[in-house]
Amino acid sequence: MTVTKYTTNNKFVLKSEPVFPSGTETGAAKHIITEGIVCDSFNGFGVALTGASCYNLMQMEKEERQKLLKYIYTEEGLNLSVARIPVGSCDYSAEIYTYDDVPNDTELKHFSIERDRAYILPMIKEIISIKPDLKLFASPWSPPGWMKTGGSICGGVMRQKYIKTYAEYIIKFIKAYKAEGINISVITPQNEPEVDQWGMFPACKWHPEHEVEYVLTLSKRLKEENLDVDIWFYDHNFDGWRRVDWCLTEYPEIKNAARRLRGITTAGQSK
Repeated sequence: MTVTKYTTNNKFVLKSEPVFPSGTETGAAKHIITEGIVCDSFNGFGVALTGASCYNLMQMEKEERQKLLKYIYTEEGLNLSVARIPVGSCDYSAEIYTYDDVPNDTELKHFSIERDRAYILPMIKEIISIKPDLKLFASPWSPPGWMKTGGSICGGVMRQKYIKTYAEYIIKFIKAYKAEGINISVITPQNEPEVDQWGMFPACKWHPEHEVEYVLTLSKRLKEENLDVDIWFYDHNFDGWRRVDWCLTEYPEIKNAARRLRGITTAGQSK
């Protein structure tokens, strides 16, 4: 039996509180012992390099920071080999912005990563100097607000008419970072595409068919630009597998567009 209490605060945000939770099991929670190979590749372990973490690292004395980073990224310590970086700001950022916040700039004339130069780019570069083979995958928390319903970076739904423009936006991001010596190995379409977080921080909902259309569009542009970047599909929790299954069944061509289809759970990430 499960008993849950629901309350609202003064901002009318609904909050659930388990009073008598029942035991549940999910596929990810079960321990299955097998002698067979469960996967043929493993990229490694890593953490997210958010705006907030880069900012805090920047405040440290360089000697102490180097000591910490070497412990995290070398064999002297954890030897992490993967890092996730946001495309623009995220829920753990010191500022809220995207790389083109000029309304209706469909030609992306005002695209710029300038705001990343203060502490994000320097920290990523410093980490790469310690771990040159670090695998970076990038996730957007939100497209520019003018591409979404409501016009805000925080919350809203991606509008279909801007899908091609947004694909160009991501291409520009990958190229801009590459020009800084930072190579993005993987891009995900959207961090948690099924929630808008009540408009409290950068987030965006995507209709499944619009996400498929975007993946197909971006895949084509990556090939045209000769950019060796994988697309990891559906950057959300494992319990969204039905959505992924429907997309793969309804649009089998996406299997070729997203060369490495993955369901990436945010529950296991440390930001």
